[in-house]
Amino acid sequence: VLLGLLVVVLAVAAHRGLSRLLLRVDEAAELRRRAAEAAAARETAVRGARTERSRIERDLHDGVQPQLVSVAMNLSMAQRRIDHDPAGAKDLIGEAHATTKAAIAELRRLARGFHPAVLEDRGLDAALSAVAAQSPVPVAVDVRVPRLAPETEAAVYFAVSEGIANIVKHAQAGAASVRVGLETDPAGGTRVVARIADDGRGGAVVVPGGGLSG
Repeated sequence: VLLGLLVVVLAVAAHRGLSRLLLRVDEAAELRRRAAEAAAARETAVRGARTERSRIERDLHDGVQPQLVSVAMNLSMAQRRIDHDPAGAKDLIGEAHATTKAAIAELRRLARGFHPAVLEDRGLDAALSAVAAQSPVPVAVDVRVPRLAPETEAAVYFAVSEGIANIVKHAQAGAASVRVGLETDPAGGTRVVARIADDGRGGAVVVPGGGLSG
């Protein structure tokens, strides 16, 4: 009987020690998993910030900078002509004025890209409709989602805005459409899906590190 009691006590102690060891192993694995997730999220955020900064630099370089250079050149030529060719100088100043207004409009568009107030106030439908209204290519918008998390709405907004901008720049399209809705994913959860289509020439290729993959 004593020997049996001793075996039971030793077995209980061994089981308790083994359980504690397994718990520590599980806790360590969970901590490693959380650390890996945090590192991946941080890397995604850094990569997203780099992509957004590159987009801003590209928009400034391709849009506003040439306009401002044109304004400076026109004003410089007008200054040289103003004494002997007042009419020509007046025309150049008029062109500079028109280009300045275009640059201001472009800067406002970029500012809306930094902080789309209509997105926060009225949601995706109103924000994407505003983007579509400014596009020279007609864009039909169909948004069927409720108000979402701010991060989700911002991600969809910027992705669709970039898609429409690429259609205008590259697709040679006569019309485009944007549809945003909710779908059930394979795991049984819900995800937001945005589909952007156009009737242009096509040919887009997803290249790692390129604009579409970003």
